[in-house]
Amino acid sequence: MRISWGKTIVVAIIAAIAVVVFVIKPGQDDQAAAPATSTAPASSQPSAVVSSSTSAAPAEALPSEVQAFADAYASSEGDDAQWLEQLRPYVTPALFASLSSSSRDLGRGAGTQILDADDGRVAVGSSAGASYTLAYEQVDVDEDEDAATGGQTVVTGIDFTDPPAGTALPMDTTGGEQFRGPVQDALRVVVAQPGGWTDADREAAIRQTFTAPEAVLTIPRTAPQDIPIKIGNAHELTPANEDGQLVVYATVPYAVDGTTDASWITVTVVMARAKDGTWATLDAHL
Repeated sequence: MRISWGKTIVVAIIAAIAVVVFVIKPGQDDQAAAPATSTAPASSQPSAVVSSSTSAAPAEALPSEVQAFADAYASSEGDDAQWLEQLRPYVTPALFASLSSSSRDLGRGAGTQILDADDGRVAVGSSAGASYTLAYEQVDVDEDEDAATGGQTVVTGIDFTDPPAGTALPMDTTGGEQFRGPVQDALRVVVAQPGGWTDADREAAIRQTFTAPEAVLTIPRTAPQDIPIKIGNAHELTPANEDGQLVVYATVPYAVDGTTDASWITVTVVMARAKDGTWATLDAHL
């Protein structure tokens, strides 16, 4: 039998082409089917946030009231009275009273992003960094309170990172400790006295200590004027809200100088802003 080498060569060439097409084509299909991948780092992917797309804390880490406060605090909508009413549900009565005399501009420029959260404290700011740290706690229902009703989470104080000098700041996260200096000075002229201090001497000292003394002038002495009285450090400094005014309930021990048999008295010290934005004592009552 004669073999046609020309036909054999043609058949071989056709077979080789088929093999090449078979090998290449599956590779092209695999490449087309490969899933698209992102070159961005994993940290840039969206994650769960608290009520705002700018927040960085996981939703389960914070109560929603915290973000709601940050948003309301930074709001520029409405007048000052409307702004305060937006804040009322999210703060304690004492903090609300302090906010009513603090600078609104602090909140406007603070940002609303939750940057960090740890053990009841939250750092709030923007991509430029933290503007302030707030403290929050859970409160019970109390229909008689001016704010913080409903058994919810409320902000108790605010610490600003780098506030402008001379700015009226809201109550900070130390609570009553923030007011210890002026309150202790107030108690010295109301509760303590040197021996031989006349009524006129006492009244003059009170007027120098309080910016608008009225009720404090009616607080009776703790002893006759010839008996020297000393006081200890104030205990249980508790900020509160009385008719929209920030007050501090201060309990202090006192005794006749040279003795250790102490008695205790609680004085309500009314706070007010000084010209430099700090806190001063306005008045006091029992």
